[in-house]
Amino acid sequence: MRCDSGGADGAEKSSAGELADCIQQLAVYAAWHAANLRSFLWSSADRDKQKAEALAQQLEGLMPAAEAQTIKALAFRAAWFTANQRRFNFADAAEDQRAVEFYADLLASLTNPELAKNIKSLSLNASWHAANTRSMLWRDAREDACRFERDCSKLATLLRPLSGRQQPENEDGEESEGFRTPRETEEATPTALRRCDSVLDEIVVAWQAVKVSDGSTEASSFLSAASVTVMVFDVFGKLLQGFQADMRKNIEMVQQHVKGEISLEKLVDDEAKAEGSHAKALREGNASMGLLWLSRSLRLLQTMLGKLDAGKAHAAPLSLSRCIQAGYETSLRPHHNFVTRQVISAALLAAPSRTEFLAKVGGFGGDASGDGLGLEQAAAAATAKVTELLEAFTPPLSQVCTHLRSRGIEKP
Repeated sequence: MRCDSGGADGAEKSSAGELADCIQQLAVYAAWHAANLRSFLWSSADRDKQKAEALAQQLEGLMPAAEAQTIKALAFRAAWFTANQRRFNFADAAEDQRAVEFYADLLASLTNPELAKNIKSLSLNASWHAANTRSMLWRDAREDACRFERDCSKLATLLRPLSGRQQPENEDGEESEGFRTPRETEEATPTALRRCDSVLDEIVVAWQAVKVSDGSTEASSFLSAASVTVMVFDVFGKLLQGFQADMRKNIEMVQQHVKGEISLEKLVDDEAKAEGSHAKALREGNASMGLLWLSRSLRLLQTMLGKLDAGKAHAAPLSLSRCIQAGYETSLRPHHNFVTRQVISAALLAAPSRTEFLAKVGGFGGDASGDGLGLEQAAAAATAKVTELLEAFTPPLSQVCTHLRSRGIEKP
């Protein structure tokens, strides 16, 4: 007995909706994989890649393999094109852009030109959204998200002729749940994969996820949060690139010794047992050395944020450069030589203003979001996020620093 046309139409719509949802999410996760990798957020990038690969495999079960593989290649090359472009890797970006055109043309020959054009646009808009977010170009990122949503709204209709040739009828014949926007997709994902409205928001989420118990700080979540925290200094451009590079080097130095859910405290103590003492374990390449210098850099940031936070109660708050200088004096300066101190001091002279910094990392005002806030209003709004960050950031860092001092690794 033949099904009635309404049931067949419902199954076709549901199947097309499932295809559209899978393609959309594949584009989003591929985009964030490349953007996070270019921002040195290795853990997040790895999780995004795993999710994208799983979605690509799922896509092969919904449509012919050649088409699914072409869509996957298009999504990843679009992601690398935008990520490389935003990080000034122009030669690689040009190669990726050519690959995007190649796979879009190939997809058009396998399906139809209108569908291929839509998926190409969808992939590029998802990719620009991620790349611009990582570069703190908030207004551009929001515009990319709007364009992405418009592409998604057309995708299921374009996919219906394809879904009808391969997919079996849905058991209940119901419509799919609809299209998830980038924000809705993020809210449906685990905290570790959630994208936030600003750098400060993302850092807060990362530190809130650090697993801390009495005398125990999980290494993996702490290092992941530290990696995200480095993005605060992107606002300074090339001025503090050396400082950022040192932080990332120290994170890697610790990370290479982490296995499973070991705590930082146990990692340091186990290393001391193997070497004979904590003093002997404190050498280049060991977790103890990496954690010592990483903790000093994070203490600089902690003091800087504390000064920024305290400034909201004063009519004439400290400038950003003075806030950073205060953090530097109590953390890294005692351990730097004369030349390094002079380089840091010179870099701070070119630091942005306090209000510009807060507006940028807080995702408000100016180029941030198009929300209409003036720079001073934006800075005031971002200061509340600084308070929240300090509340999440201070307990795990203090516990790690206390352990390093108790073992004689750091001076009291």
